[in-house]
Amino acid sequence: MTEGSMRQVKSKKFKGRNLGLFTLAFLLLPFALLLTACAIPMVPYRAVYEDPVNYVRLEVDDAVLPEWPPSAHAHPKAMRAEDVARILGGISVKEDRIWLQRWLQGEAPLMPAFRPEELALLSQ
Repeated sequence: MTEGSMRQVKSKKFKGRNLGLFTLAFLLLPFALLLTACAIPMVPYRAVYEDPVNYVRLEVDDAVLPEWPPSAHAHPKAMRAEDVARILGGISVKEDRIWLQRWLQGEAPLMPAFRPEELALLSQ
């Protein structure tokens, strides 16, 4: 082999390697864009309650325009504290029992959802 033909072979290998990297990058670019497009946007929030299964959090409502008055999220009917306490005091909860518990212990009793001190706090 002559020196000129060796240079030609080396340059072909180098071009082939670059072409492979370019092709790989070209194929991976849409995949990377697809992954970023499917990402869930992070919404700023303040967590009020969290456990492994449930959560309660406060989020900003983008549907409310800044120029609207703060009463845009207010209840349309003003309620007295006594009415709120009466409504919340009427809410009862019952433990969910499987059939074996019901057979052994009977039906679970109805319990008030809020204690008196919680009612006083929530109805202010």
